[in-house]
Formats: sequence, structure tokens, C-alpha cells
Amino acid sequence: MSLWGSFKSFAEKLGAELQKLFGKAGMEQVVQGVITYVAPILETITQLAGGSGAEAIVANIIKAVQADLATVSALVQGGTVAAGSTTAAAITTALNSVKTNLSSLLQDASIKNSGKVSAITTAANLIISEVEALLGQITSSPATTAQPVAQKS
Repeated sequence: MSLWGSFKSFAEKLGAELQKLFGKAGMEQVVQGVITYVAPILETITQLAGGSGAEAIVANIIKAVQADLATVSALVQGGTVAAGSTTAAAITTALNSVKTNLSSLLQDASIKNSGKVSAITTAANLIISEVEALLGQITSSPATTAQPVAQKS
């Protein structure tokens, strides 16, 4: 078995921990955890692109990714997510958009500094791998109903 064959995504590790701690790992909890995990990485990408002449391109792509992740977050908080459901299809569409946008970032951003390019590529690929792990969970998830978060008065 190769080193990469034994690699687990954050999403997989989070799901395993939730299972161990609470006896169940709701897909919704895993999705929210991954979004919380990748959000600062998006900000890092924006900072790395600063001063490169590609800030506008990078900023627009990151804004689109953030909007897609906000959509996913709202969908998992507000409904039932089961493989094949309308909600699962909408989540899948948004997550695929994240992958497409980050892939285009790697192709389109004309950043000349090789160190920054390497760091941005690493960060983008990390997010893409987490999104792929979530997509795998969505296509195989049984029906679960997200519970609304209690509002504070």
C-alpha cells in the first residue's frame, strides 16, 4: 500500500471522531466541520496572491468559492440530505462549482512568484481533496434530517 493510499481527508477523520464520540456521524456535521476547516485556507490564498498583479482574479474566484460554501452550509442546516434528493443535488452542484473555480484559479492566475504559486496550489488542492471527500459522502449518505440550531433570545 502506498503512502497516499493510507491518507485520510479531514472529512473522513472528522466523521470517524464524531462516530467515536457521539455514536453517529451526521453528514451535515461533517460538512459544517469541513467548511469551518477550509474557510481560513481561502483567506490564505487571497493573502498569498496579494501584490502579484493577479489579486482581482484571485479575489473574484475566492468570492465565488465562498458563496458556494455558504450555499452548502445553508442547505445542510435547513433540510434533509439523502443521496439522490434535491438538496443533495444542489449541494453537489455547489461543491462541483468550488472544484471548478479552484481549478481555474490554478490555471488562470498569473502569479509569477514560484513560491506563492506552490503555496496557492497546495492550499487549493487541499480544499479540492476535502470537497471530493464530501462529494463521496453525499452520494452514499442515508437520509438524515438536519436539526435547526436553537436561536438565542
